[in-house]
Amino acid sequence: MNLEAKHIKISVSLSNDEEFRQLFDSFYIPLCVFARNYVEDPELSADIVQDCFVKLWQIRTDFFYLHQVKSFLYTSVRNKALNELEHSRIVTDHARKVMEKSKESFFMITLLKKKPIGY
Repeated sequence: MNLEAKHIKISVSLSNDEEFRQLFDSFYIPLCVFARNYVEDPELSADIVQDCFVKLWQIRTDFFYLHQVKSFLYTSVRNKALNELEHSRIVTDHARKVMEKSKESFFMITLLKKKPIGY
C-alpha cells in the first residue's frame, strides 16, 4: 500500500442500520480486547464496549468518515475503562474505611460492656 492510499478517507453512513451492524461486527471483538488491557473482567469489558456503541448510535449523525468513528470508539472505550477503574478504586477505599470504622466501633463497644475490676 502506498502512502497516498493510507490517507484516503472512507465515508460511512451510520444512519443505515446494516452499515452500523457491520461496523459493530468489525470492531466489537477488537474493542473488547482493547478494554481488557485496562480492566481484567471480560464481562465488564464487554459492557464498556456496548455502552460506547450505544453512545455512538446516539450521536451517529456527527460522523462522516470511518477514521472518525474508529477514533471515537477507541477513545471512548479507553476513557470509560479508566473511569471504571477509578470508580472501583473509590468503592474499595470506601469499603476499607467502613471495615476499619466497624472494627473500631466493635472494639469500643466491647470495652464499654466489660465491667471494671472491683465492681
